[in-house]
Amino acid sequence: MVVATLIFVGRALFDNWHAVSSLNLSPQAWRYGAIAFGLTLVSHLWLGVLWGWILRDLRHPMSWRWSVQVYLVTEIIKYLPGNVWHMYSRIRTAQKAGIPVEVGTTSVILEPIFITVAAAGFSLLNISHPALQLLCGVALTSMLLGLSPPVFSQILRGLGRLQHNRVMRRMFKWLGRRRRNRPKSVRLRRYPRRVLVGEFIYMGLRCLSFGLIVWMFTPLPAAAIIPLLGGFSFAWIIGLILPGAPGGIGVFEAIAIALLGGLLSPGVLLGAIGFYRLISILSEVIGAGLGWLMQSLQA
Repeated sequence: MVVATLIFVGRALFDNWHAVSSLNLSPQAWRYGAIAFGLTLVSHLWLGVLWGWILRDLRHPMSWRWSVQVYLVTEIIKYLPGNVWHMYSRIRTAQKAGIPVEVGTTSVILEPIFITVAAAGFSLLNISHPALQLLCGVALTSMLLGLSPPVFSQILRGLGRLQHNRVMRRMFKWLGRRRRNRPKSVRLRRYPRRVLVGEFIYMGLRCLSFGLIVWMFTPLPAAAIIPLLGGFSFAWIIGLILPGAPGGIGVFEAIAIALLGGLLSPGVLLGAIGFYRLISILSEVIGAGLGWLMQSLQA
């Protein structure tokens, strides 16, 4: 799947290379790019704060400084093959800070679910594709219902039965939990409204960043802004949830090309997507450096 998407993106770039190479950016355009980069970096910092809020709702509050620095240092690991090592590293670090494995695991599972809820909400703006709009509406409603404390408790109870699976037992052993220890109960204290609002702010920052990047290459008519942000959000969801694609590389690009091709010229679209991926990775690298610096100053 990943290979196929990379081939698709590579073919699109090859076919439209002349249009991409002919793009010229003015000094004003680079200012838009700098603002987009700043917003992307802030959004990564904000995700660290939100992870701390998730832990608080799971009855294990930690300082925002701790959650931000752990999040930033571990997030860059998502580009390793498998796309799960950043979660594993976060669980291990939380365990060392005294957070039970069950709570740490639940927090890193909830975090992408909350982001998906926000992205699905923005995807409802995808008025150019009613079928995808309906799909996002159904998914959004299901996830919002599933996050209510009574329903969420039932879901966790069902997942708890997986601990009898051999693979799951081995994973918990790797995480250092002794089998004779009784599993810690994990519950949401209340409906996570604050985290959900925070995730919508996060997706708003990412949408604004992408819109500014597109504006670097071409002015946008007002009628194109809403479908542009909706298509971007849907592509972002697929890049997040599709397994096996580190950081969604290739998947996000392929879906964005397919959805936004009718709104932007091929050269502008490929240039915007490429620049967006560049500043996303660069902001995560700088974020990891900031997290490491925060840890060093605390030591």
